[in-house]
Amino acid sequence: GAGGRAAANRFSATAPAPRISSSIVEEATGVRLSDEQLSALHRRYQGRGGFAAGGADGPSSVDLRQEVFGSFVLQPGQWPRFADSARGESRAGRAR
Repeated sequence: GAGGRAAANRFSATAPAPRISSSIVEEATGVRLSDEQLSALHRRYQGRGGFAAGGADGPSSVDLRQEVFGSFVLQPGQWPRFADSARGESRAGRAR
């Protein structure tokens, strides 16, 4: 009934933020979030009472990709995998 829903809402509102680190986001998306973006991501997931596939351990890679690419404006330099591979190719080109 209504009492059960009120209790569930009270407990979900106090749930701890999931474990979302910058390395987890980078692994899932290839994007390096700023501290402000990472804080916003924590706030979005805090108190949701679980995730589509991630449960208490945090969001799945799919959830993270949807949230990052659907919610944030990404700036140059936030793509470490691309930047690292481009640097490697330019070094190889100079060595020839």
